[in-house]
Amino acid sequence: MEQPVGFVTAGSEHLVCRLQKALYGLKQASRAWNLQFHGVLNDLGLTRTYSDAGVYVYHLQEGVTHYL
Repeated sequence: MEQPVGFVTAGSEHLVCRLQKALYGLKQASRAWNLQFHGVLNDLGLTRTYSDAGVYVYHLQEGVTHYL
């Protein structure tokens, strides 16, 4: 990996960039997307089921459950 053109500092040519976020196509991209999606659903009041991490539950009122 090389530093982008215009960002090379004199004396630091051997240093490279550190990736701060997962990019599309990388192995960790799906995990980063899933963490973001999970956070949004939690903010909306949904909870993840223990048996299947891909199923979220929303409780409208006591005893009434909707599965997403």
